[in-house]
Amino acid sequence: MRALPPTLFLATLPLAAVLTGCGSAAPPAAPSPAPARQAAAAEPTPAGAACGDVRGPGGKTAKVVAHGKVDCAQAVKLFAGYFAKLPPEAARSATGAGPLALGEWTCGSGPGDPVTTCSTEDDRQVSATTAG
Repeated sequence: MRALPPTLFLATLPLAAVLTGCGSAAPPAAPSPAPARQAAAAEPTPAGAACGDVRGPGGKTAKVVAHGKVDCAQAVKLFAGYFAKLPPEAARSATGAGPLALGEWTCGSGPGDPVTTCSTEDDRQVSATTAG
């Protein structure tokens, strides 16, 4: 094979560059947006909205309240899960129950406090008050 003269070789470079870009492959797809967080999809609840009752420690009724950025269905489900996972000795602890992590939520209460609070890093908050 004969080598091309340098001037002819340089003249063919732009054509080679154009041809290498002529593929049949589709351009890469744009990245899809990140999925919306469940909290963002939740209808905001008025601060202090009563959401319903769940079974609390020792079978007592706990009244669930949502505070803003979380819907009542999520708040009730969260406390049902919390009280089901809370060990009985933790519920009776002199230092308070918890903290107990449930996904992105952290729940607990102070010593002798009938109010249990769950919160997230993005300031969502719910509470449940257990009747004496």
